[in-house]
Amino acid sequence: MVGPLSEREKALPGRQGWLFLQGDTNDVIGQHTGRVRLGREARREWKALLEARVAWMREFGIPWVCQIAPDKESVYPEYLPPEIVPSRRRPVHELLRAARSLKPPMTYPLQELVAAKGDWPLYFPTDTHWTQRGAYVAYLALCQELEGRGLRPLVVRDETVSWVKQSHYGDLGSKLDPPVEGPGLAAQLEHHSSRLVFDNRIENHGRVMIFEQDRPAEPSCVAFGESFTNQLLLFLKESFRRLVFVHTSMMIREVVMREAPDVVISLPLERFLIRVPDDRNALATLTDTIERKLARGDLRDFPGMYLRGCPSPGAVALERQLGTSPWQPTETG
Repeated sequence: MVGPLSEREKALPGRQGWLFLQGDTNDVIGQHTGRVRLGREARREWKALLEARVAWMREFGIPWVCQIAPDKESVYPEYLPPEIVPSRRRPVHELLRAARSLKPPMTYPLQELVAAKGDWPLYFPTDTHWTQRGAYVAYLALCQELEGRGLRPLVVRDETVSWVKQSHYGDLGSKLDPPVEGPGLAAQLEHHSSRLVFDNRIENHGRVMIFEQDRPAEPSCVAFGESFTNQLLLFLKESFRRLVFVHTSMMIREVVMREAPDVVISLPLERFLIRVPDDRNALATLTDTIERKLARGDLRDFPGMYLRGCPSPGAVALERQLGTSPWQPTETG
């Protein structure tokens, strides 16, 4: 019986120095080789979840868009190890097919990302995540989808962005001894119209960030998403007068009700789709996550790690926000 992989073994060497994740709880390599399927029960649960979400948004009268972030393996299969043969059918395809009859507003910008591949990678060779250039390609596709649904978000144009070469150890390169860096592209905006007004600094799941700008005529947005959303925030915050980001796979009904946004966006990650989110008691689950992480000290050292120059609250204001949720008053607040 083979035991669990060490951290070093989880960084799978591919072609030309690219690293890929293996041995993770979602078995991303198994998904991409066809060994791991979504399964009948998971498809049934996804259909029930999507039916509920579509009904909620119809009840609220709020447009909803779901953009699935493609896996690195989907965009760059040419760099996988020679022994890894990609399957033409993956769990994401099973989900999209199962959801087709419901006509949920789901998009999967794989075609746009593949078309945009050039000299500089859209995903870090030494990380599972996309670079900000990759995030920008997905952002433009998302804006186009929103415009097709009658919304008019402000779009960050390429000519207003400076692209800076960046070396990055990443969550894969850092597993090696010694660590290995990989190239990427980071974005710097010509001007930040939006400012960070709330950040509870919770590490990963449970993080809440709120951005605002002085454009009352523009739409507002609530976005629920995974870690890939961090790279999107630099652009997404500029597109709305108020953007609320909650790091979660759930859709939290109370947040949507209290914010009453002009649009709700879900931003799941492809390899996480084999785990169906549970929206029941979502606000209580979020609050419990925040409280547990606060007790353990699972906090970011500084706000908005990908935002580069975005105006943010001072240290005193952030300390008052620490570990809280703006929709769940603390005992002292």
